[in-house]
Formats: sequence, C-alpha cells, structure tokens
Amino acid sequence: MPEGEQLPRGYAAWRRVHIVAGCVVSLLGIAHCLLALLQFQRWDPEAVWFLGAGLGVLFVGTLNLVHIGLAPCRMPTVRFVRVVNAIYGAFGVAALVAVPEPHVMVLVGALLVQVIAGRVTLPGPA
Repeated sequence: MPEGEQLPRGYAAWRRVHIVAGCVVSLLGIAHCLLALLQFQRWDPEAVWFLGAGLGVLFVGTLNLVHIGLAPCRMPTVRFVRVVNAIYGAFGVAALVAVPEPHVMVLVGALLVQVIAGRVTLPGPA
C-alpha cells in the first residue's frame, strides 16, 4: 500500500471474511481430492475428472489466500484472481443445479463470498 494511503472502510472485516471463505474452499478442495483417492477403485475417466475438480477447487481457494494481505493487494495478478473467482462462482452455481447437495451449497456460497470480498481485498494495481 502506498505511503499515506488509508485502508478502505471495513477492510479488516472483509479481509477476515475472505480468509474464512478461502479456507473453506481450500479445505473442500482437499476433501474432494482425498475422496477421489478413497472412492474410486481404479483409475478411470470419472476418477480423473473427480480428482481434477478437487484440484481446481483447491487451486482457486489457495490462489485467493496467497493474495489476501494486511492491506489491499495491489499486485498485477489480482485481475487474474478476480476473473478466476468470477468463473468459478458462475460454474459453481451451474454445478449446484446439477448436484444440489449440502456440501456443494457450502462450496458455492464460499466461492461467491470470495467474489464479493475480492472487490474490497483485491482492488489491483493503483
């Protein structure tokens, strides 16, 4: 953050919310990967897609966590993170239509929170 610049109003609260959402998304991604290893007896296309989905979810959660700082993130990669958040949020809503399960609802909620919180915590280059 440039010297003399103040934190946006409510930044600390949005930062906490974003961190919690990133942790939820990451943990669900890890759980999805572990389930892929436990649920499938053989390495077939369904197992590959299941594991790949878990890795993707883990990626988007971790991507958010590494960009949340003590001050709004001004790195040039922030635009990429916000685009990825929007894509995963939209895909999550579509997935919820296909798989209306409680854990998917939690995941989609956390993905959408990342989209909203990222507007404050990931403003991008000044």
